[in-house]
Amino acid sequence: MRKLINVLMLNYEYPPLGGGAANATQCFIEEYQKMSELNITLVTSSIGSYRVERSSDNILIYFLDIKKGDSPHYQSYRELLMYTLKSWLFCRKLVNENHYDLIHAFFGIPCGLIALLLGKQYIVSLRGSDVPGYSKRFELLERILFRRLSRLIWRKALGVVAVSESLAELAKLTDDKTEYLVIRNGINAEMFKAKRDWNNNHSEVPQLHNGGQ
Repeated sequence: MRKLINVLMLNYEYPPLGGGAANATQCFIEEYQKMSELNITLVTSSIGSYRVERSSDNILIYFLDIKKGDSPHYQSYRELLMYTLKSWLFCRKLVNENHYDLIHAFFGIPCGLIALLLGKQYIVSLRGSDVPGYSKRFELLERILFRRLSRLIWRKALGVVAVSESLAELAKLTDDKTEYLVIRNGINAEMFKAKRDWNNNHSEVPQLHNGGQ
């Protein structure tokens, strides 16, 4: 009999909130529904009031009320802070009541910080704006705190994943002692299909000529 693996996932974004990381998390959830050996608990943000959804027998999603504003694709400092505090308090109760083998934190800050504070083993998925130097929006906070905090979060993690080589290289400017595993975003091969077999039809691949755009 296979052991049931309990995973706590943290991401302040989940559709309809957020962008790429939200969609990636939803795709993870859809795939995990097919894996009976996994038991997934996701803690994310809601638009409106707190609610709980069980999307399948092995998937439980908590949507925390962070007093979300009008923009579904932009999280303000207040909303990020609200998620950090509420999620930390909420997850403290969860980890006291349940056994989790692993915490999967999307974004080093704030979710990796929450995982670190919970004192459980965790992995971090770097998505972009959580890596110092990626977004000018956090430039001041990075100089004051985020660079040092990111190094601490990454070094304490079981693993740190970046979605591209360029993001891993950027992360190394903050901490070159951490090993970064590059795992690119996937696609749904059933939904997206190539019209041509490019491997067997090289002559059909369009070529750029001098002066071409």
